Amino acid sequence: MSRLFDLGNLYNGICQKKAFSFMLVACMTIGFFNCKSEQSKPNELSPSSKKVGKKQECNIRIKGVFLQTDSFELFYEINALSHFSQDNSLKRGFTGSKEEQELLFDLEGVYPEKIRIDLGSNPNQNTVEITEIMINYDQRELRIDSINFLKYFTPNEYIKYEGAQLRLIKKSIDEKEFYDPYLSPTPQLIKALIDL
Repeated sequence: MSRLFDLGNLYNGICQKKAFSFMLVACMTIGFFNCKSEQSKPNELSPSSKKVGKKQECNIRIKGVFLQTDSFELFYEINALSHFSQDNSLKRGFTGSKEEQELLFDLEGVYPEKIRIDLGSNPNQNTVEITEIMINYDQRELRIDSINFLKYFTPNEYIKYEGAQLRLIKKSIDEKEFYDPYLSPTPQLIKALIDL
């Protein structure tokens, strides 16, 4: 009887070892395939990651007549769902002139999916005439002229759009003067940037 008991224990021990070996092989197989599938996924930083393999040179040029000395600020986000922040902005100063000028915002290694243009902080800047905005990415380009301006940008309450001219307006709220003119992207601009 004790011999039968020893065979029973031996059989149970073999079954436990086989079950353990099976579980070990199953876990290793699952782990291997999980690691392999994670390695094959591209970096999911943003929807623009499909352009990772390319040299990322993006610049934005604003052409226009700016009568008063001031500076414009370009806000950009690499993800269209993100909110604009001061961390992702570039500022370009200029001297007032009756001649057309070009402001260059060079976004080295960054490709934005949405942009906003702040039109200065000088409350004496009454009128800005933007003739063209060009967004270049590698060999591709999006040109926005004064005719199509409202298709791609929405002026805020401090801007009155009059043909090719943007009249900047100071507003009084609770006896305080505010001045914060900026151009927000429309859904068409966001789509055009993603497709560029």
